[in-house]
Amino acid sequence: MRRFITGVPLMACVALLGLGLWGCLTREGSFRPIAGPYGYRATPPGIMVGPSCALYYRDTRGREHQVFNSIVHYELQVEGDVCVFVGNRLDAGGGWLVSRLFATRGGRPAVEISDRIIADKLEQQPDLKALGTEYGIPLFTRISDGVKATFTPHVFHKGIDEVSVLITWAEIEQLLAEAEANGGKLPPAK
Repeated sequence: MRRFITGVPLMACVALLGLGLWGCLTREGSFRPIAGPYGYRATPPGIMVGPSCALYYRDTRGREHQVFNSIVHYELQVEGDVCVFVGNRLDAGGGWLVSRLFATRGGRPAVEISDRIIADKLEQQPDLKALGTEYGIPLFTRISDGVKATFTPHVFHKGIDEVSVLITWAEIEQLLAEAEANGGKLPPAK
């Protein structure tokens, strides 16, 4: 006995579904410039995965290097070959995506700088301590000598206001240099 779905054999439906999904999973958008040598490639949605955008760096030879796999929005702040952006990563428990501030230089893998910035600025801005490790970064803007990041508390933390932090390009360069000297990972604050 053959099974049919609206007149089409079930195996044919499964085969068409598989081919359709294979196309979604293997097709990737073309490089779209955003700022300087940085751009993105869109990834179409798949099963249980929404569309996303990966950050790429195009070198002087025209080669593209993936810097980060999930940028939150296309707002980048670029100074020379240094780029600061908001990206998604899994939280410490591995169950939720959290937005964090990242930096990269010259197409190298991105370094998360959010927690370190908060730790480094605690002495100057004690109100950062209330954020703990559960915060988001809905926006950041360019200032004359760097970027201004606005950290917002987790939705369940009532009574805590958002906190803005000014980060100079020199501080970003220093954090990237520390990460490069430490095998690509940023060491904890001193």
